[in-house]
Amino acid sequence: MLAESTGEESFARLGGHDRPIGRWRFDGTDAPCVLHAERDDGRRLTIVNGRQWTCDDKLEVLTMASDARLDDGMPFEACIEAGLEAGAVVVIPWGFGKWTGTRRDRVLAAIEQFGDRLVLGDSAARPGGSDPVLSAGRNKGLAVLPGTDPLPIRRHVCRVGRYALRLPGTPPKTGRMPWLEAQIRSSQAGSQTIGSRDSTLGAVMTQVRLRLG
Repeated sequence: MLAESTGEESFARLGGHDRPIGRWRFDGTDAPCVLHAERDDGRRLTIVNGRQWTCDDKLEVLTMASDARLDDGMPFEACIEAGLEAGAVVVIPWGFGKWTGTRRDRVLAAIEQFGDRLVLGDSAARPGGSDPVLSAGRNKGLAVLPGTDPLPIRRHVCRVGRYALRLPGTPPKTGRMPWLEAQIRSSQAGSQTIGSRDSTLGAVMTQVRLRLG
């Protein structure tokens, strides 16, 4: 599942190739936001498009399994509402230093307002230990979707897929989106999480590298 930021069009570029890229061939499906990828040895991937939006206060909203186009800089709550109206799986992702102070209060208020229509996003970049927002979401019955969240750091190209959610079963050939959303929302928080997050020192060093360019 991708969450491309504004200006990124990797999903569209993959879907526009009628020839293999390396060992992989990419084909469209019944859903415009889903690509089927098959390697020459028969290995398969399903790639699901999505977007990352930076809202006011630098809070973020992901519109997953959707080709919805919103705007960066929108009010946080309005962005959530627009994503839900577009039929996206709306995820509020954890961010380093972003779920603190008044911003934490806004996220908690959104959990109260929108309830289990939302999904919370955990991150491999989050250091060990519990998080009060994730705990509050779980208590309200929200699903938690773990992801890698690679940053614009050279070595992070190797992190993709490091922290993920394993879903049981096989996606159907048609109707993949309803199946995927149902699986995400019915998953028990943390019970099928695979991979690992950074240590506290690792998380801090990542932020130092990011800020030093």
